[in-house]
Amino acid sequence: MPKLHHDEVDIDPEIVVALLAEQFPDLVVDDLVEAEPAGTDNVNYRLAAAGEELVVRLPRKPDAAPGIAKEVRFGRLLGSALPVAIPAPTRVGRPSATYPFGWSVGPWLPGSLPVEGTASGELAADLARFVRALRAVDAAPHVGDAMLTSYRVEPIAPRFADTDAFLPRCEGWIDVPAVRETWESIKHVEPYEGPPAFAHTDLQPGNLLVDEHGRLSAVIDFGGLAVGDPTVDLLPAWQLLDADTRPRFRAELAVDEPTWRRGMAWAITIGVVALGYYAGSGSPLVARSVYQLEQVLLELA
Repeated sequence: MPKLHHDEVDIDPEIVVALLAEQFPDLVVDDLVEAEPAGTDNVNYRLAAAGEELVVRLPRKPDAAPGIAKEVRFGRLLGSALPVAIPAPTRVGRPSATYPFGWSVGPWLPGSLPVEGTASGELAADLARFVRALRAVDAAPHVGDAMLTSYRVEPIAPRFADTDAFLPRCEGWIDVPAVRETWESIKHVEPYEGPPAFAHTDLQPGNLLVDEHGRLSAVIDFGGLAVGDPTVDLLPAWQLLDADTRPRFRAELAVDEPTWRRGMAWAITIGVVALGYYAGSGSPLVARSVYQLEQVLLELA
């Protein structure tokens, strides 16, 4: 498997089969297939065992490892409150001599990934309902929990330096001068003044599953779950939707202008850093980042 990070560990089917045999010998492997496309933080294998369809989830690198424990801890709390399926790990694997992190096994969630620019208004409404339901979960008892911290729910100002540093790496992929001008015009956003709320923080198309009708059926990868400013969960507006479907998403969430502009600023900084980091890697995040940056430019043109 091609590696995306300098600190990424080795993961291959032989390692996965050995982990299962060592720690969960009752799961007799009938079939094991790497799920495509591979995630940037985790690798998922679709496992057929004794008539069950399961997913084996393994972090690629050290800073992704805590996400497994987070999904285990909060999956049950959130699962009953959300309108679509989310990961629900049923087994937690231990580090071993061949693999250094905790890992998990849970039910396989069926569905396909939505394609940027092709989402319907109904999918836009589905996404808004998911965001509303997640924000409605009482976050007060979890404020200050170290497991639920993330730069993506904090003020955007600390992102200024990284955004400026990564912009030159985006040459050849986007109109860098236009993105720079737009970023300068929008980055000084009004701060969030609402109560701390749950945010998924990474609702990009690779973490969304849709059914055969194009409706949202599941949201995966809760490794970035955090409590704070939930504005970052507006990002599907530019990462997936287009000029025709964005208004439906915004209307369903009743987003005011300062919050919407803060969301666009997050779309720029996250898009620039992701594009600059993964450019040339073959990661799907390259095309997705180009799309979201182009959508922000289009909206603000």
